[in-house]
Amino acid sequence: MKKFYYTLKNHIVWISQWFKWGFSERQLWSLDHTVTDFILPRLKAYRHGDGNKHTDGPSGTPLLSGYNAEEMTIEDDVAMREEWLDILDKMILAFEYHKLDMNDVETTNTIWLQKEEQWSDYREENERREKIIAEGLGLFAKYYQYLWD
Repeated sequence: MKKFYYTLKNHIVWISQWFKWGFSERQLWSLDHTVTDFILPRLKAYRHGDGNKHTDGPSGTPLLSGYNAEEMTIEDDVAMREEWLDILDKMILAFEYHKLDMNDVETTNTIWLQKEEQWSDYREENERREKIIAEGLGLFAKYYQYLWD
């Protein structure tokens, strides 16, 4: 019964904080995951053109490096759009891996850390994902101001 009252009290505090600040302190415990939970579904919707039903993807593309606006051909425009969609896909994958936090990597038993081969595979996968996350979040920061439709 004590646990029930403690839980009820916390929920009341969090609700009052939500009304006061627009968020509760529990959203600050892992702010990176709170932000990921907010950004990921919106980034996916943006990528797939959910805001513009007339296009398959965002309606605009920023001028990417390697392209010249004055000398842009239709082929260049198509290539740049494809590159932009690839960049968005990298951002999305980075946020997806961050959200998963390696919880999707299956382990065969409770003492899997003691098996060197399994631990090595886990470490390799973690390092691979960390590189993808770093690249995707770097692209997100670089193109943050271009995420409008």
